[in-house]
Amino acid sequence: MEKKLNKVVLSLGSNIGERRENLSLAYEHVEKQIGKIVKSSSFYENPSQGFDSNNDFINSCIAIETTAGCREVLDKIQSGKFTKEWMDECKNGQKNFLKTREKLAEHPIEKVGAELRAMMPWITKKKLVDSDKN
Repeated sequence: MEKKLNKVVLSLGSNIGERRENLSLAYEHVEKQIGKIVKSSSFYENPSQGFDSNNDFINSCIAIETTAGCREVLDKIQSGKFTKEWMDECKNGQKNFLKTREKLAEHPIEKVGAELRAMMPWITKKKLVDSDKN
């Protein structure tokens, strides 16, 4: 009998180092350790809340489908196991992460994505819309 897929929503944030890269790496770690990310928000920059920090946060939310229950996911995160695994991966040169990234880069959708982005020059200018037309 197939296990039921549960939906879990997580909020992620980073205010240290390469913040966007940290979140992207966390996404990949979530997929390896918890379940498939089925939806994600944009990245948002926000000041720290509840404590002082010189660094603003980059935050995002993700929806995950997993066979794990919500309590199991929460326990894994709160126990520190998830973070320890992630930190160990980073300390050891991100071998698994880099292998996964290399494999994903070969996916046909990456070629199509590059071709589509090339047809939208305003994206490279970091604009959401083509202000010359809109």
